[in-house]
Amino acid sequence: MNPFFQAVFAPYNLPYTLLLLLSLCYWLLVVAGAIDGHGGDLDADADLDLDAEAGVEADLEASGAPGWAANIAAFFNIGSVPLMVFITLLTLSMWALAMIANLYLIPDPAGWAALVLFPVVLVVSLFVARLLSTPFKGMYRQMNEGGISKRQLAGKTCVITVAVAPGRIGQAELTFEGHHFLLNVRTADDESLARDTAALLVEYEPDTDCFVVTQFDV
Repeated sequence: MNPFFQAVFAPYNLPYTLLLLLSLCYWLLVVAGAIDGHGGDLDADADLDLDAEAGVEADLEASGAPGWAANIAAFFNIGSVPLMVFITLLTLSMWALAMIANLYLIPDPAGWAALVLFPVVLVVSLFVARLLSTPFKGMYRQMNEGGISKRQLAGKTCVITVAVAPGRIGQAELTFEGHHFLLNVRTADDESLARDTAALLVEYEPDTDCFVVTQFDV
């Protein structure tokens, strides 16, 4: 067998190869239209993944550990790009790094070496995936906003999905003219807003891509 394929399917690389194959299968199903029902439409897939990401963050909020988790997700561009795009880039990075490490850095790789290597591969790959996903942020933002300027959303009402506290950025969602938006939000004063609270988008701050919000009383 070709040495490359021997390395790809070697026991110490096989978990990474399987993860990569699962990611590739997902995208093949998207292209075939078997997942989103829109013929693999990229915009529809982006909306679905952003909705799923909002659900993930809402679950984190409910578990009582949302603030730092949402900030970490935002740091790694999760929410700015669809979740499956980031996961695909992450698995590709992990596979490539594991292949390089097991081929060139570990002369005689074994199971224990793969276990020791895994945390290093995971951490490095997270930052590689963040770097690779950054160019997609603008593209997905334009697709999801449908040409709508975020300044147009000022004055609209939204629903908080990740709680907002003084000095801590949360998230909110709304639908406007058929487009779904997942927004970073903060409060101006010492106001705190819990999950599922109705809020008013007071002002958009383009420098931080964040909205100032306040509680909306009907």
